Amino acid sequence: MRTETDKAQLYDRQLRLWQKDGQAALERARVVVLGSSTLASESLKNLVLPGIGEFIVVDDALVSEADVRTNFFVRASDVGESRAQSIVRNLCEMNPDVHGQAVVKAPADFADLSNVSLVIACAQPDKTVRALGERCWSANIPMITASNAGFIAEIRSATSNFWLLANALRRYVASEYGAGKMPHSGAIPDMKADTQSYVNLLRIYKQKAEQDKAELTQCLRKVVQEAALADDHVSAGEIDTFCKNASQLRLVRTHALHHEAETAPELWDNLVNEGVSEHYALFRAAGVFLEKHGRYPGIPDADTGAGDLDAQCEQDARELRAIAVDLMTAWGNKDPEVAESLVAEFVRSGYMELHNVAAVVGGIVAQETIKLITHQYVPQNGICIIDTANNLLAAVKA
Repeated sequence: MRTETDKAQLYDRQLRLWQKDGQAALERARVVVLGSSTLASESLKNLVLPGIGEFIVVDDALVSEADVRTNFFVRASDVGESRAQSIVRNLCEMNPDVHGQAVVKAPADFADLSNVSLVIACAQPDKTVRALGERCWSANIPMITASNAGFIAEIRSATSNFWLLANALRRYVASEYGAGKMPHSGAIPDMKADTQSYVNLLRIYKQKAEQDKAELTQCLRKVVQEAALADDHVSAGEIDTFCKNASQLRLVRTHALHHEAETAPELWDNLVNEGVSEHYALFRAAGVFLEKHGRYPGIPDADTGAGDLDAQCEQDARELRAIAVDLMTAWGNKDPEVAESLVAEFVRSGYMELHNVAAVVGGIVAQETIKLITHQYVPQNGICIIDTANNLLAAVKA
């Protein structure tokens, strides 16, 4: 295991981004990843390298020849073995401080969410996402989902709300001491001053910041007691970071993933305005297709011969487009249209994950995961659609 000095040197660049408290939160985190595909491996790579505490990969798939060609975290010698175990073993070689675990079972059967910081679902059927999404939403566990079909990908997130510090801040602002103002950060704005004047002013600013932090800590203590939690449930470092950045707080409201199949998407108008409503509809249509046929469009049936594959793809394209149109109609769209070229790309891909696309998407997934774990920077608020064939990336906000 590395010493704190070793870690400070190794993680120097990222410590400048999220500081010691952010790194500590990352090292305490326990992330569950459903699926062990290329997309899952690339997402985890970008969490293992910065030092995520623990990750658990849940999947019952075996390593195939196709995996060897697209997934850099399996080897040819792994063919026929558990893919979850293979990627965990190879990922852990990148950072000995990270603990990885493989659970060889179907992701839909995974039930243990105890002490889980965040869940990532990679290339999972909508039925699985809805079921797990409801449980994560109820347990206040953030969840990120990602799917990749050839050159096209989708990322969705549903985040829980952390209200202890926010509640304390509300009380602070409403108090006689706060008088409607945020805690002082202690930072001095850019200005011209001689050394002595600057030092004196810095002392005044820091004293005010410490007084404000002490007052907010008192408010927080009452909130924690009312929630029947330990007095040290929120660390001094978290309080300090919160006070320094209180003026930069943003409220992020996400939508529940398990409600998407029941009603029109809450972000539909924004999806239309960003020009990615057809992409979104096709991802949901592919989920319906999977539930009906037990396979994604473009993947041959067991009894489909090589000569019949073109005919099957044409049939799959027609059915996929019809499902998408039906969904859009049910969502209140008049005369919905879905481009045949876009449908053809979904079917042509057979939901295969291309490594270069999965690497980009995995980087975004890891970035959003780190934001949510460290409680720093503003996380994605909605849906991200990526179409690398048409040079398109749309982050659709709620």
